[in-house]
Amino acid sequence: MALFRLHDYKFIFGIIIIAMAVQKEFIGKILTGFMLGMFISELLSYAMSFQLTIPIVKLTEGMGSVPFMESYTDYATALAIALGVIFYNLLSKYTLTIYQKSFYLFFFFTASLNIFIVASRIGYLLYAVAILSVLIFMYKKQFLKILVAGTLLITFGYTLAYNVSDLFKQRTNALYLDATLLSNNDFSTSAGTRAGYYYYSMEIIKNNFLFGVGAGDHIPEIKQIILDQDPSQANIDNLFFNIRNGVNASLHSEFLDDITQFGIIGLLVFLNIFYQLLTYKQPDRDRKNLQIVLVTTIFILSTATNIFNSDFIARIFLFLSALSLMTFEERKMSLQNKSI
Repeated sequence: MALFRLHDYKFIFGIIIIAMAVQKEFIGKILTGFMLGMFISELLSYAMSFQLTIPIVKLTEGMGSVPFMESYTDYATALAIALGVIFYNLLSKYTLTIYQKSFYLFFFFTASLNIFIVASRIGYLLYAVAILSVLIFMYKKQFLKILVAGTLLITFGYTLAYNVSDLFKQRTNALYLDATLLSNNDFSTSAGTRAGYYYYSMEIIKNNFLFGVGAGDHIPEIKQIILDQDPSQANIDNLFFNIRNGVNASLHSEFLDDITQFGIIGLLVFLNIFYQLLTYKQPDRDRKNLQIVLVTTIFILSTATNIFNSDFIARIFLFLSALSLMTFEERKMSLQNKSI
């Protein structure tokens, strides 16, 4: 199992090589290309919502208005990252022309609406996370005021979306119903599935706290626990179905997959990625904002998704993280060469 996973992650080496070879002056252009790609994807998403035929664009089967990507979670994650970047630019770039500011505002409002017409409930949460992380990064000295103002702004956005977007309203109401059923130990719903994996993983964590049960062995272990402890056949069928099989088997949480396979040591190694990004001394505030948006969105996403089971999310996270780290390293190397 471990060898299969390593084979799947071979793309990491390509990302590292590309990131090392990129010259400093191209970093901004690459990030601009990512933002432009998301803007085009957003426009195509709207076109799909209005059922306009676009022959060259693949509509993801069963996922609604999601162009190019394999799932609405992938799309909502990328859109949340783009929203964080564009929101930061709106607040920090005082020298923008009226045309540039108008474009940024248009992009921000249309992307905000777009994330609520896609059926990703984790995407709805990532929207709030991206906005709050930018506000706190920029105005951390006024933390409490910004937290209150940001919460009010996001609440207004959610309220507006609930009254405008039928899909957002349906998904929100379904979440309330899921929570109601969950109170009766019903794990047969979407939210109940993830809650069930957390619930039954506790025994694995308790018995194998330090080192876990080993790569890939957590799946048969949790299946046996579910069979032994859950009296509901509906719960068992749903939990087994959503785990999937083979190398893509997952508990739908990067945190759960890591701690059950590799114990608390493995989980701390994973969390260290976020810690290193947050504490990295990046003098370029644009790059630092990107790091913070990446850390907060991917951290929250990891509670409900295995990010390395999604090639797209893993590639985006690793590549943008690598680019955000480059400026300071090049500057440091340049200073060292001058001293020599």
